[in-house]
Amino acid sequence: ALNFEGAFLFKKLAAEKGDSEARHDAGELAAKIEREDVPALPRLLVDDSTAEKLAIMLSEQGGRIASMSPEGGVFDLMSGMYSKNGGPQFGVYLMGHSGDDLVSDRVSRESVRVNRPALTCAYAIQPQVIQGVAKNDAFRGRGLLARYLYMAPKSWIGSREIATTPVSETVKEAYHSTIRRLFLSCQEIQDESGPVILYLSDEASRAFKRWETEIESMLGDGGQMELMRDWGAKLAGATLRIAAVVHCVQSGMTGPIEKVAIESAITIAKSLITHADAVLNMMQAKEGQESQDARYVLGWIDRHDRREFTKRDAQQHGKRRFPKAGDIDLALEELLRRGYIRKLLSDASKPGRPSSPAFEVNPKFFANTNPEKRAHNSQKSPDWPIESSFENNEDTFESSECSNREQVRI
Repeated sequence: ALNFEGAFLFKKLAAEKGDSEARHDAGELAAKIEREDVPALPRLLVDDSTAEKLAIMLSEQGGRIASMSPEGGVFDLMSGMYSKNGGPQFGVYLMGHSGDDLVSDRVSRESVRVNRPALTCAYAIQPQVIQGVAKNDAFRGRGLLARYLYMAPKSWIGSREIATTPVSETVKEAYHSTIRRLFLSCQEIQDESGPVILYLSDEASRAFKRWETEIESMLGDGGQMELMRDWGAKLAGATLRIAAVVHCVQSGMTGPIEKVAIESAITIAKSLITHADAVLNMMQAKEGQESQDARYVLGWIDRHDRREFTKRDAQQHGKRRFPKAGDIDLALEELLRRGYIRKLLSDASKPGRPSSPAFEVNPKFFANTNPEKRAHNSQKSPDWPIESSFENNEDTFESSECSNREQVRI
């Protein structure tokens, strides 16, 4: 502001009095102003932004910004919706996660260089968006999807509480106070000494090594994360990041990360495995209509604890989905083939019109879906696969359990 005011005064003096020295000084000052960068306004959050613009904003904000959205439009941008060549544009997200230096050179604009960028991402999106993401092989092939932590909550639509109690003022103030304290502490430390380096205590280090060993076994053949090794290979690093957050909230940004923080982070990481399994499987699911209809019938069986039922019972319950009696036949055939149900013998000796076909439900199904045997927030409702005691069990459903979910949180 002073430079602009000085240049104006020099120009005014030169014009009024013909002062050549003032004219010279005004010219030099104007040239200096042109060379100076105009500081960007502080920015914490960004929503709808292309990868190129996001890289520029990271540079303007000192390499720190958060991309957060209640929708999934950001994945359309990543897929290259607005790029000139139509190719995926998510290099900034990969480097923002790993902290690799971001260097972007384009003919049409100035180069962008960010040392050790840190990009925070948080999105709440619909399952349909997740399924659309799966169509772009580059997202998983280049490791983008392996970098996210997933939360796939159960949908409560149909049994939601009405007029729920709002969050108390005490809880809201405690949250806001914690965020303000962390922000101010971070600013204070960085102004004085630069980045903060946290390290593990001896006990925490031993606990973390045990967790790394457990992760490695889950990544092996037959392990829990065998089919999502790209995601599971990054779980140890994610655990450390969670532990750092827990430590900073509890103890500030100094001192070693103690065992209790690591154990808390490990507990969180273990719970995230089933969520990641559900979401990543949802991306790969390619179910036919008969499988989706079969799941619908199984949901009805589970909710109403139907150990036996007739075709008419099931069709009448789902009349919107199965308007005609024959519309449910393929779903029942799928359940028969997979061993979830079997036909009951009918008495053909009775006079009159034949009764509706009757079925018995595999007892193993109820053992697996018993609410007392599964966590309240289980990601598999009902659990798959079952070990059928029926002789005609040839196969089990694929592991996509997300058709009834309202949102997927990333």
